[in-house]
Amino acid sequence: MHAYLLHLMRGVVTVMKKLSVAIIVLTLSIPGCGGGPSGPSGTSGTPTLGSCTDNNNCPKLSGTFGIFFKFFTNDGEPYSFTFAGQSFSGTGTRDFQFLNVSGGDYEVSGQMQSRQRFMVLLAHAASSTDGGVRPGSVQHLEGPLALLRPCGVDYQVSPNATLPQNFRFKFTVDPSLSRLAGPDVNC
Repeated sequence: MHAYLLHLMRGVVTVMKKLSVAIIVLTLSIPGCGGGPSGPSGTSGTPTLGSCTDNNNCPKLSGTFGIFFKFFTNDGEPYSFTFAGQSFSGTGTRDFQFLNVSGGDYEVSGQMQSRQRFMVLLAHAASSTDGGVRPGSVQHLEGPLALLRPCGVDYQVSPNATLPQNFRFKFTVDPSLSRLAGPDVNC
């Protein structure tokens, strides 16, 4: 029975991928549609900020997929960032929940005031819907020395650095990742 369900699910995923390609082609052929430089490439829709600010204590989402950005600073200094064409800011350690996230590549850019460690981790929001950040897809594009993690980026800022420091990274969201998978398969 398990093998039959797996085969059936693969068939559904194949059909969905073909349907997604048709929708993308149609969307891109309409003037003014398509993903922007800071939004998802090849998808439509805009992630929206959710109300939950603590990934460990959020209610389970129903019917939508979400991700969390967890920002850490050792010194509690402020930062700002842009994601999917929207600007946000915070200080110290804080979670940002984003809902209605589609598959594709996303870019995050911003500025940090920290002279120490500045880290951003990505996580799957508890949901009834599959999807997640593909581990290992995070790429450092700009900023101070960066140590890449499977589900995030850890910037090491020099104590003598000029502030603010710019940072920019990108990652890939894969809607086919199982929400039940461990962190080696789904952030």
